[in-house]
Order: sequence, then C-alpha cells, then structure tokens
Amino acid sequence: MSSPNKLAKKPEIVNSHDYVLIGSKDHALPLLPDFIIELNSALDGAVTLKMEDYRKHCEGYHPFSTEIIAKASMGMKPVSYLPESDKHNIGYYLLQSGVPEEIAEVSIPHMVFKNSEDIPRDFFAKLPVVFEDYKESFSFINTERAVHNYMMVLDYGMRHNLDVSEIFDFSLDFKKFMGKIREAQFWKPDLENFRKDYQGKIAVCCGGYHIPFVKSILEGKPYEENLDWKTNLEKISQRDLNRRITAEQLKEIYQHINAALGH
Repeated sequence: MSSPNKLAKKPEIVNSHDYVLIGSKDHALPLLPDFIIELNSALDGAVTLKMEDYRKHCEGYHPFSTEIIAKASMGMKPVSYLPESDKHNIGYYLLQSGVPEEIAEVSIPHMVFKNSEDIPRDFFAKLPVVFEDYKESFSFINTERAVHNYMMVLDYGMRHNLDVSEIFDFSLDFKKFMGKIREAQFWKPDLENFRKDYQGKIAVCCGGYHIPFVKSILEGKPYEENLDWKTNLEKISQRDLNRRITAEQLKEIYQHINAALGH
C-alpha cells in the first residue's frame, strides 16, 4: 500500500549494451517527474521487460510508481514476471534453510504493513486475516500460534521499553534473507532462460537490493549467497545493511525477538 504524500527515491538504473536494470527503491510510491523521464529514457530500445511480480498488490501502487511506469514504458512489447514459487512455496525453502517457523510467522505483519503509518486502526482485529492470507507463501503457518507469538513480542517490547520500529527492522532484514532464497530457488533459472530467449536489449525491474544478483546472472557470472539461517545471523556484521541501524543494533533486535519467543 502506498503512503500518502510520500515520494519514491530515485530508482537505481544500470544500463549496459544488452540489458537495462531498474532497481526500485520504494515499491508503490510515486516518482518525481525527472525520475520518470530518466526511467522512460533508460527503457527506450529494450525489446522486452521482466518484472518482480507486483500484481497481487497492484491496487496499492501509485500510477507514477517505478513499477507502473516501467511497464507502461514498454507499450506493446512483451512483459513477463519473475516467478514467486515452483513446485514448493517459499516457506518450504525457508524451513530447509533452518529458519524457525515462529520467527518467520512474527515477521509477517510488518512485511505486509511496511511503515507505522500503514498500520490500520483495526490492526489487531485483522491479524488472523493477515496470517491466513500469507499461507500461500508460508504453508506451515499456524494462525493461532502466530497471533499469540506476535502479541508476545509486542508485550515483551512494552515491558522492556523497546521501540516498535525494531520489529520493522527485524521484518525488513528477514525479508531480505527471504529475497535471497527467492533469487536462488526461483529467479536464477528463470533469468537464465530469459537471457537466452531474446535477442537484443532486455530489461529487468525489481527491488533495488536484487540488482547485484540480477546483473551477475545476466552476465553469466557466479553469485554466491549463504542461504543457511544460522550462518546468516552470525555474519550480520559482514553485511552491508545500508540502513539507519548498525549491525550491533540488529543483533540486539534478534536477541530480543528470540527472548520474547522463548528461544
């Protein structure tokens, strides 16, 4: 859902002789006119576009958002979407990577409501629906357990004078790990076929933090990411967080989440 009066940051644009990559910095939010012109210009000459799939949430996307403008810029040229699953849903691969079910579950509300201003007044009444709707991606969800654990995290935060924004930080970091799973399991083979299927300049539009991965696949270069949850947590200090919090603060947030869940 787009937030009123907020504008998207300038998308990252990587323009090569045989591909152009558009990295959205703020999904759904409107771009400034100068950014729209630059985006249209970058896509000029592309013969096809592959996009991160936003269609389930398109009603919340501003007409001048990066995604909508990128698609409109292609006119009648073919547009396709990066896959969100294969024979398994992404929850299967998260569990295979060692992610505890409860950790995945409590991340969900703030992946759905990405900013505090997005949270509806009837948020707590909607929690069961939020978890039920996510079962398509996380088939292991136990809605009763998920609601209970999420409320435990909130209660723990209140008792320890923690800021609710820390749950947003945790959910964002978890979403990035989930993005790495999606890249390796679903996107990599699709992008390899996409490169083979088209002659000429191709275009890909996705979240900005996926750009290094997409670039490496289109250039046929190896791209290694650790997809083990425990190792991912151990290496927080080695990651480029590109965020307002430090690695040490993120480690503390995970410690709080685990303590709240009794892990």
